[in-house]
Amino acid sequence: MPGLFKNQRSSMNGTGRNDPCPCGSGKKYKHCCARRENPATAQPDEVSGLLQAALEAHKTGQQQPAESLCRRVLQITPDHPDALHLLGLFARQAGNHELAVELISRAAERHPVAPFFFNLGNAYQALGRMDEAVASFNRALALNPGYVAALNNLGIALQHQGKLEEAINAFRSALALQPGFAELYSNLGDALRENGQLETAAECARHAISLNPAFFNAHFCLGKILHEQGHSPDALACFKQALTLNPGHVESHLAACSTYFAEGRFTESREHIERALQQEPDNPEAWAALAFFRKMTPDDEAWVTKAHALLAGKLKPREAIQLNYALGKYYDDTAQYAQAFPHYAEANRMQTQINGAFDRDNHQHLVDSIIAAATPAAMRRHNAGASLSERPVLIVGMPRSGTSLMEQILASHSKVHGAGELRFWSQAATDHFASVSCWSDDAALLSELAGRYKAELAQHSPDALRVVDKMPANFMNLGLIHAAFPNARIIHMMRNPLDTCLSIFFQGFSGQHPYANSLEDLASYYRTYRQLMQHWRSVLAPDIFLEAPYEALVEDQESWSRRVVEFIGLEWDENCLNFHQTERRVGTASNWQVRQKIYKTSTERWRNYQTFIEPLLPLLEDTP
Repeated sequence: MPGLFKNQRSSMNGTGRNDPCPCGSGKKYKHCCARRENPATAQPDEVSGLLQAALEAHKTGQQQPAESLCRRVLQITPDHPDALHLLGLFARQAGNHELAVELISRAAERHPVAPFFFNLGNAYQALGRMDEAVASFNRALALNPGYVAALNNLGIALQHQGKLEEAINAFRSALALQPGFAELYSNLGDALRENGQLETAAECARHAISLNPAFFNAHFCLGKILHEQGHSPDALACFKQALTLNPGHVESHLAACSTYFAEGRFTESREHIERALQQEPDNPEAWAALAFFRKMTPDDEAWVTKAHALLAGKLKPREAIQLNYALGKYYDDTAQYAQAFPHYAEANRMQTQINGAFDRDNHQHLVDSIIAAATPAAMRRHNAGASLSERPVLIVGMPRSGTSLMEQILASHSKVHGAGELRFWSQAATDHFASVSCWSDDAALLSELAGRYKAELAQHSPDALRVVDKMPANFMNLGLIHAAFPNARIIHMMRNPLDTCLSIFFQGFSGQHPYANSLEDLASYYRTYRQLMQHWRSVLAPDIFLEAPYEALVEDQESWSRRVVEFIGLEWDENCLNFHQTERRVGTASNWQVRQKIYKTSTERWRNYQTFIEPLLPLLEDTP
C-alpha cells in the first residue's frame, strides 16, 4: 500500500492584528510586525476602524460581513495592502487558495513585509506549489531572520520537496530561536524519520509529547516512527491516542490502516480506511488505498469512476500521485495494460518533480569506489574486531526481486526470525564512509558496529538461531558487512531485470529511491547493481554467498527452500512450505503477496508493457 503515511506536519498560520505575532515575539501582531514592519498601517480612523471590524466579524464567523468591510476599505484606498492581505487570509481559510495567492501577492507587491510573504507561502503550500512556497518563506526570512513560523513552514515545504537535510536544518534553526516548542520537535522528528534517522526522530517526538501531552500530532508522528521500527503494537497505541485527542484526524486512520496492513490484519486495516472515508468521503489517499487490499476486477467500476472523478479535481501533488498509482493497479489487475501504463508514468513524473532527478554519474562513482576498495585481498583478510557470529542472514538484491518472499519462507522456520528491512548498515556506511572504505583497518570501529548490530538483532529476537535482515540495498554494503561478520550468510535474490524494473516503476517508492521514477534512470541503476553484484560474486566465498533466482523459486519452491535452509546452517522445517500461513509483520510493498500461495503470474509480466518500456529492453539482452 504505497505512500499511505501522509507526511502531515504542523503548519503555523497567519494571524489577525489582535492575535499573537507569528514571529514568536510574544506580542500581539498589531503591536509587533504590523507596526514595526508596516508603517503604512497608521491608517485614517475610518480605514482602521473598518479593518478592525472586519477582523472581529471574521472571528465570530461572519465571513460575508468581514469580506464586505475589507472591500469598503479598497473602495476608499484601492490596493490597500492590509485589506488585500486580510481578504487573502479569508479566502485561504475558506479553501480558495488560488484567490488567496492572487490577493496576498498584490498585498506583498504593494508593501513587501515578512507576514505577507509568510502567508503567501502558506497559500502556495496549500496548493502543493512547493517551489513558490519555499521562495515566499525565504523572502519572509530575508526580511525577518527570526521568524520562527516561517522557518517551520519552510521546513515543511522542503520536506515535501524531498530536501530532507535542508528541512531538518530549518526546523533546528527554529528550535534554536524558540526551544521548548512541541510543534517544532514533532516536525523535526518527522523529517528525521523520513531521512532514516529513526532513533533521533523518536527522541524528538517523545520530547514533543513531554512538552505538550495533548498535542495529537506528536503522538501521530511517534506512531509513524514506531511503525517503521517494526514496533506495531506501540505504533497502534500512538495512533489510538492521536484519535482520542482528535477523533477527526483522518491521517491517523490512514496510518493505522497501513500498520494493520503490514501485520496482515486486513480486516482492521480496511475498517480504518472506512472510518477515514466517513470523516472525509472524498479523501483521495483513502480511495487510493482501497485498491491495494486485493486484486481489482471489472466489478469495481464504482471505485474506478470515483477515482477518476477525484483525480479530475484540485488535488495536492501527493494525492494525485497516489490516485495515479491506484488507477494503474486497477487497469493492470484487469489486464487493460494500455490504460494502466499512462497512470504509472504520470505518477512517476510527479514523483520526480518532488524528489528531484537521480544523479547517475555520482552513483556510478560510488559503485566504482566500492569495487576499488573491496579487493580480493581485503575481502579475505581477517579483521580484528570482527564478530564470528553466524546469527545474521542478509537477503539482498534489487527491490521487488523476491526478497520479501524469501524472508517469509525463512521466517516460517521455527528457529528463524524475520526482522524486516533494517537500516543499520546503510546508516553505518553513511556515518563512517571515510573509515569503512578500506574494509577496514579500524578494529575498534568494526567491534563497535558488530556489537551494535547484534544488539539490534537481539531487540527483534533474543533467542532465534538466525535473524534475517532483508534490506535489499545492503548489496551496496556487503564489503563492510563481511568485514564485521565474516560468517554471516548472504542470499542474493535475482529476478528478470525487466520484471524487476517494471515492478519498481509501478510501486510508488519514496524519495529514498530517486532512480525509481524514470525508465532511463532505472536502467542505469540496474547496470551499476549488476556490476557490483558481479564483483561480490568474485570476491565472496560460496559458503557464505548464495544466489537464488526468483523464477526458479516460484517454479520449484520446495527444492529452493530446502537449499536455502541448508545454506544458513539449519535442519529442514516443513513450515517453510506453508509460509503464507505465517503470521508476522511484513513492512514492505509485498505484505499482501507474501501471504498468498506461490503464484507465477508475476513472471514475464514485462511482456504486457513491451511497447512502453524501450529504455529497459537492452537489460534483457545483457542478461546471461
